[in-house]
Amino acid sequence: MSLPFPKSGYITSIVSLDCWIQITTEVATETKRHCAVILIGNTNYRLKPGDIVWWNENRDIFWAPASEMEEGEFWTEGESKRLWLNKVANQKSYAL
Repeated sequence: MSLPFPKSGYITSIVSLDCWIQITTEVATETKRHCAVILIGNTNYRLKPGDIVWWNENRDIFWAPASEMEEGEFWTEGESKRLWLNKVANQKSYAL
């Protein structure tokens, strides 16, 4: 049985497009590395590689700067900001 694809990750790249921002995320588990390409609405927030994002099926995506987060605390503490999720364009998992 395969576990569901994680809906969180660290930003590894950011590409500004005309109407959207494309971010690539990555998170590793014990056996796999999970990468997602996500299109979000334009924002004035200063997204950077290393920042944390997490999303759900309701087109909600949240962002927290890495500078404000401690390892493992971003789920319950810290200041998260809501972004607009356009779509998850691609999801891939790689064996470690």
